[in-house]
Amino acid sequence: MAKIDRIRNILIDNEIPILDSTYDTALLGICHSGTGTYPVYSYLRLVEAFMLNNLSEEAAVKQIEDSIIPNKNFIIVDDTGV
Repeated sequence: MAKIDRIRNILIDNEIPILDSTYDTALLGICHSGTGTYPVYSYLRLVEAFMLNNLSEEAAVKQIEDSIIPNKNFIIVDDTGV
């Protein structure tokens, strides 16, 4: 079983909200904290995944920043190097 499949199965088995499998390339791992368990995604890989769905880079960034980053169910790692 691939790493992504193991991560998805753990999250699904524990009823943790995750993004659609379309964005699995951005799934890095799982964060366990005192407040819960969260899927961890790469910002850059999310942009790339959105762009594969025919969005421009600007539209992908806007959608991620407007709908995914504010969602407290996900941890997004800023791997832009900025």
